[in-house]
Amino acid sequence: MSREKGTAGNGSGGPSPSDRSHHVSAMLNARPEADTALGRDSLAECIAACFECAQTCTACADACLDEDMVAELANCIPTDLDCADFCGRGNILTRQTGGQSPITLWR
Repeated sequence: MSREKGTAGNGSGGPSPSDRSHHVSAMLNARPEADTALGRDSLAECIAACFECAQTCTACADACLDEDMVAELANCIPTDLDCADFCGRGNILTRQTGGQSPITLWR
């Protein structure tokens, strides 16, 4: 295998959760009139976690393709990609559509 195992996740040297959500918070604060059901800090952390999850799942699927036993991972790869697609929808949370959106209320 050409890649190191364990490098796709939240390993050492990566930004802290507060660093990852800082730019999201800045963008959310650009629209101070927008109402959020979760609170701005919690929403920013959730959005950052969604995008981190999407990246991690995509990297996992990609790493599976480099494994010698790739055929045995035939079920894992599409599951990783499904997870990445779902988590990558953090952009929906970024849209400040106002009100009590069913998506932001679902916990």
